[in-house]
Amino acid sequence: MTLQVTLGTQPTVLRPFRSQSTVNVFACSDRPTVIYSSNHKLVFSNVNLKEVAHMCPLNSEAYPDSLVLATDTAVTIGTIDEIQKLHIRTVPLGESPRRIAYQETTQVRTQFTFIFKNFFFLIF
Repeated sequence: MTLQVTLGTQPTVLRPFRSQSTVNVFACSDRPTVIYSSNHKLVFSNVNLKEVAHMCPLNSEAYPDSLVLATDTAVTIGTIDEIQKLHIRTVPLGESPRRIAYQETTQVRTQFTFIFKNFFFLIF
């Protein structure tokens, strides 16, 4: 089985790094990507930077499990968040959703909806 994935339009440099006791691969390109394994499958996760030319792992007391990322104009030190699973569930509302709110202190989520109804106006 052959797997083809586009990691950008410019040449890509693959650099291994360790994060939270697992080995991952950082693809330095115009579309930087972290490649990791989950349930025996390769997963490609985009990085929220425009372009990364070089990457170097950094693990020190001040910067544990960090990465140094270099662009043509800047150097950034950051970390890769723990990979989170996203579960999507469709809930039929029968109404138009307008807002979603979350109150952290009570951990309450709410959704505001709008109902469109036919109104008839008679003008005399």
